Amino acid sequence: MITIEGDKKSIIVTVLEETENGNFAGLSSTISTQKLINILIEEGALEEGEPVYLEEVQ
Repeated sequence: MITIEGDKKSIIVTVLEETENGNFAGLSSTISTQKLINILIEEGALEEGEPVYLEEVQ
């Protein structure tokens, strides 16, 4: 299971796996929204200057 949460300044990505005994184990990482956008530009997923819309879900 992957969850992505955040606000306009940072994004938290959590990856969880169910273990053999039914519990969940995983890791979570936080990245700034601007850094994520820069990485997407570097990788070619976004073009520089392309608008990015963030939607906050309540």
